[in-house]
Amino acid sequence: MLRPRTRAALAAARERGLRVIVVTGRMFQAVRPYLTGPEPVVCYQGAVIADPATGEFLRHVPIPFELGREAIEAIQGAGYGLNCYVDDELYVEGATPEASRYASFQHIELHVVGRLLEWLERPPTKLVVVGDPQRLDRLGADLRTRFDGRLFIAKSLPFFLELAPARVCRHERVECLGRAAACECSSKGLGIVTCGADVDHRAKNASIT
Repeated sequence: MLRPRTRAALAAARERGLRVIVVTGRMFQAVRPYLTGPEPVVCYQGAVIADPATGEFLRHVPIPFELGREAIEAIQGAGYGLNCYVDDELYVEGATPEASRYASFQHIELHVVGRLLEWLERPPTKLVVVGDPQRLDRLGADLRTRFDGRLFIAKSLPFFLELAPARVCRHERVECLGRAAACECSSKGLGIVTCGADVDHRAKNASIT
């Protein structure tokens, strides 16, 4: 939820002519209820830019299909379950305690589909492994070695390990939005609201939620 003082600060920024862009790693449907203005929102570590009014994806850069399958196979082969995000919905093989807690935490529906590799027909926007922080550190190191240069892999919280398309990070999408905003209304500024901890290993100031 957004606290009253946060809402007031956003309203004050808009009154001064700023366009406020929310930048988050969360799903669009998870963040949409908290948006307070008409500006596009950056989601999924920068893989999606969405229009909060219409729900349209203005930009969508998913993990390539075969690469997504390879990543799922690697994660499952290491003994982990995972969350798979397709078309802004959350899919899992089974309703494990970890998956159920994640869905409850994000206030989203959990879709159980059985074997992910057999079910998957479209490229996933991102993949998330939920588990023990120390075990995820080891898994993350192994996956970065295998998928170096092909996937962006980072922890958003100690118990969330996220995989997203390589070369996609929220700050790159912010630059894109900044250029668009400058073209549309050069007399107004652009305010950026980022959510989460500073954990993007490729950009000092990046943040993921």
